[in-house]
Amino acid sequence: MAVKMETPIPSGSVTKAQKKLYAQLQEVLNAASGEPDQKTEQIRLRSPFLFLRNALSWDSPVFIRALKYGIVLMVASLFAGGLGFHCSYWIPLSASAVMLGTTVLFTLHRAIQRSADTIIGVIIAAAVLYGRPEGVYIALCVAVLQCLLELFIVRNYVFAVLFLTANALLIAESMHANESIVYFMTARLTDVILGSLIGLAGTMLLWRRFSSKRLPELLSGVIRREGEFLQILLMPDTGKKPFDVHRLRVSLIQLRDEYDKALGEYPKSHSDVLWPAIAGAEHLGYSLLSAYKYNRRPAIDQKEVRRVAALFDSMAEAALKQTQPADGSADVTGISKDQRGIIRALQRIADGL
Repeated sequence: MAVKMETPIPSGSVTKAQKKLYAQLQEVLNAASGEPDQKTEQIRLRSPFLFLRNALSWDSPVFIRALKYGIVLMVASLFAGGLGFHCSYWIPLSASAVMLGTTVLFTLHRAIQRSADTIIGVIIAAAVLYGRPEGVYIALCVAVLQCLLELFIVRNYVFAVLFLTANALLIAESMHANESIVYFMTARLTDVILGSLIGLAGTMLLWRRFSSKRLPELLSGVIRREGEFLQILLMPDTGKKPFDVHRLRVSLIQLRDEYDKALGEYPKSHSDVLWPAIAGAEHLGYSLLSAYKYNRRPAIDQKEVRRVAALFDSMAEAALKQTQPADGSADVTGISKDQRGIIRALQRIADGL
């Protein structure tokens, strides 16, 4: 049975900031003790079919990434099998490992790291096999290399590939004792370098501008959702409509994620010019979520609410077309005093477009 805990409030006069702090501490204690908080937003479990439907869309980065992986790995497999490479699976395996980089620059770094570490790993394997270990000694060497691989794989990919290469060569050589170790070393080096080049080429050629082209549309969508959310916050309690808060949170996360990916595109897409507007939209979005959670909703005239709607529509269209909004003024009467953070964010969006 959960024990209810309460935040001790000191006697005497308590400021507004202290009351807010005590209320937040009480929410933490309620969560720790298992007591439900009546103000806490109810979490709705979404159907897995909804996530699958959203992923199977041309606008979904998940679908584009899966399609890119499928095309590159199919080409790598056909290339390796068609030319008759020994241990041909090393080529698509290297291509998939290189493509784990989220951007072109990160993929280039992984390709260089994997190729260089393969060379060093081959040298380590040659040093181990120089003594021609047999029987239990081979098993002991494999166990040690696998242990080092597991220790480093969660810390540093670069060091992990060293032991991965050495272990793979040791296992391959022990299974084909009649083959020369030089043959496996040459095959490993060739396959890894070719696979890395195929993965890098696929990343650079397939949808390389996807994030930067999608960025204005995402920014416009976030601004529109924020405008709808702000209108609901400013409406009287009797006329409020339900709003999908989860969708706004996801949109804010997607906007920042696509911006980070756009910065890593090659050739450079100059997406950094949109950063002031994106930073303003992020600030505004989280300010609105905070106002919604803590019920900081000033009541203003409905004429001002309509002006807010028109202002957001103007900025959303400007973000989509990457032009200056028709009306960049964000001085909304009635909320500028209590919602200075929201007003500053509005102005940053207008100035950044």
